[in-house]
Formats: sequence, C-alpha cells, structure tokens
Amino acid sequence: MRNRMMIMAVVGIMLLVVGCRVEYSETEKVLAPSWADDGDIIYVKEYTRWKTTYNTFGEDCVMIADTFYLMKCDVQGENKILIRVITSEFGGWTAVSSNSSSDWAIVSFMGGYARMYLMKLDGSDIDTLGAGMYPDLSPDGSKIVYAKRNEGIWIMNRDGSGDHKIVSDTTASYPAWSPDDTLIAYGIDGKVNIFNLKNIQNIKVYDYLYFPNWYTEEKLLVHYSSPNYEGGLLVDIITDKVDTLLHSYIKSSPDTNYFIGYDGLYFIVNIDGTNKWYIEP
Repeated sequence: MRNRMMIMAVVGIMLLVVGCRVEYSETEKVLAPSWADDGDIIYVKEYTRWKTTYNTFGEDCVMIADTFYLMKCDVQGENKILIRVITSEFGGWTAVSSNSSSDWAIVSFMGGYARMYLMKLDGSDIDTLGAGMYPDLSPDGSKIVYAKRNEGIWIMNRDGSGDHKIVSDTTASYPAWSPDDTLIAYGIDGKVNIFNLKNIQNIKVYDYLYFPNWYTEEKLLVHYSSPNYEGGLLVDIITDKVDTLLHSYIKSSPDTNYFIGYDGLYFIVNIDGTNKWYIEP
C-alpha cells in the first residue's frame, strides 16, 4: 500500500512538472492625467510585470512587479519625458489623481490606504506627504488642499506644516483650487459647493453636480447627473448660466483650448470636440 502511494505521488509530481509552463508578460497603463502650467500634459504611467504558470490544473497569474512613473508630453502627445519613478511598491495601489502648479506636481494613490506624493517637475525633491486623497495645489504651488477619508477637506503648506480642516462634512471630496486663489470647489453627496477662503464659508451650492474642476476663474467644469440628463457642463458661478458640453470631461487646459476626457481610456480633444487622440504610456 505504501509503495503504491509513493508511486502515485511520483507520477503526480511528474505530470505536474512535465505539464508546467511559465510565461512572463508586461502591461502599461495611463492613469490620472492633468495639465501643467505650460500647457503640457502630466500623467502617471503604471508598468506591471506578470508571471503566469500553466499546468495540468489550469493557470495562475500573479503580479511580480508594479512601478509608477510621472510622465510628461505636449498637447499633441509628442516629446514625452520621464520625470521620475514615483513608487515601485505593489499590491493593489492605483494612482487616482495628479495636479501641477508652478514647478510642482502632486499625485495621490488609493490602495490599502490613501497616500500623496509631492515632487518637482524636474524630478527632484520627492516627498511622501502621508494620507490624503485628490489633492490640488494652490496657483503658486505653496499650499495643498486635499480630502481626508471620512474627515472632510483640509489645507496644508507644501512642506506639510499648518495642516487644518476647512470643511467638516465627512463625505466632502474632490477639492479644486480656483485660478485666482480665492475659492475651493468640492463635491459632497451629489452636490458641488464653492468655499470662499477669505470668508471661510460656502457661498454657492449646486445640485446634481460631481467632480468639479475650474475652467476659468468664473466657470466650473463639472459632471451633471439627474433623471433627465447626464453629461458635462460649464457653470458660471457669477451668473449661474450653464452651458452643455458634448461629453463629460475631466479637466481643461490652462488656455481653455483643450479638454482631458475619459471613455475607458484617457484622451485629449479640442474644445469643439475635434482632433481627439488617446494618451499612450
């Protein structure tokens, strides 16, 4: 009986070894594109390496490396520059936002917990700022507004000092700093609020709006969702006039001539909807 079991075990091992094949593959993905002050595009490239083992019982694919790079290209998708490696830690992380102002860029990741990385656009001075989501730099790059999970909207200095809460609602997120440095737009429970930094209070509330970003000092680029319509809007916060867009876009370029959009992949398009092209890793 013992000999028979040993023979069966040896045969099983031989079948497993003989039928085993290992393949390696690579994938690249564009994440979290945004605009630099000079009109170029910054984005995160995720490079992932995979190991797939095939045997008589099926296949098993595991991630063996995951690296995130900060990249830059012009508005035609040319002159690509690798700014720097952000992190090579892997295990479920993904970049969810990037923003740039002055000579700085900030990127936020989600995974086991949220974290933010601050760096110069020349690739130097990278710093981990700790937990935070969807950060945005002030126009001069000296301050950061961001969301803390279940703790509202906060502002801190670029060096991490002076951290303080400006919005207490735990569901507040997606803060965006106005180009004139006076207002913060943010999303909360299917609404967009406008917070005045001088008066320390909300001055406007818009229903059924999501994911605010500034188009100009007086206009917001938002996503609108109601039972009757879903898509992109431009909202004039002075007159409350609303313009409907062809699609729902993420961000507009500093000169307002282009949009970043997403339809399963990130793309750039002229403001009139022409010349659409996809950002490649």
